[in-house]
Amino acid sequence: MPAKLRLGIIGVGDGRELEAALSAERIEIAGFWGEDLALMSELAAHYGLLAVASWRHLLTADALYVGGQLSDPATVLKVLAAGRQHLLLAPDLLACPGAFEWLQPLMAGERSAAVARVAQVDDGLGYCRQLTRAGQLGELLGLSIRLVEANVVNAWTALADQLGTALWVAGLELLSARWVWTQADEALHLSVLTDTVQGVPVTVQLLAGVPGGAHDDLLASRLLGSRGQLILMREPLGWFTAATESNTARRWEKLVYAGEPGSLQRTMDALAASLRDARTTIALPEGELKLAALLTAMQNTNKGGWRAD
Repeated sequence: MPAKLRLGIIGVGDGRELEAALSAERIEIAGFWGEDLALMSELAAHYGLLAVASWRHLLTADALYVGGQLSDPATVLKVLAAGRQHLLLAPDLLACPGAFEWLQPLMAGERSAAVARVAQVDDGLGYCRQLTRAGQLGELLGLSIRLVEANVVNAWTALADQLGTALWVAGLELLSARWVWTQADEALHLSVLTDTVQGVPVTVQLLAGVPGGAHDDLLASRLLGSRGQLILMREPLGWFTAATESNTARRWEKLVYAGEPGSLQRTMDALAASLRDARTTIALPEGELKLAALLTAMQNTNKGGWRAD
């Protein structure tokens, strides 16, 4: 394996993928492609990189990053599934209808496939959004999910996102869950009873503000529970915060940021280091989710719950 991994980038959007790859220590950009040819030309001139005429021209690279800016991701992934390149996939791909079916072939073989988070984009939640759109969230969790108020449809997406994030980040196994509607003018939240590796039950409260209602910060002091309770909520700026003690809402700790700057760069570096050292398992940065783990969980789920390690 050469000192640097030759990475091809497919499905480039606004160029943040290029910035991440340029910042990664072990990455050499073999070329990139996006559907907006005029924008690709501008990006090529700006970064001094090769913009190829077709994504197929990048199949000779050591590894490929597949972004979410694709009108026909199924065709691209079908071709890549038959190849031998190591892959990094943007979580945006998981949000596409039918993603489960056309991502399955990527689990075959011994190559590495991982989901990468992209800096400054709220896409760390994309996989949960995909489950929701595919109508599989209830099946995965063994739940009968219903909205108690017709006007909270918009809040549902945020709650589903946060549920997936809670299980993903904390590595908790779901035992039970219930919807709780506080007041129409305040917030909707989801109470989830989970079990940790140590066997200690933990309650996860997932909060979602309703447009026009009170800010989640104002509800925190009432909704936070006793010692041992884990609280995850999403603030407008995208920070996820957690509290194991709830004497005051000010005791929160920063847990993870879905679009933390540098996350894609670190994932690319982890991929390159792993392949260079001939390791079969990529040690992704904490909080990243392996594609194989997600798909295995989706395939092997049962009514007892779902775990994403």
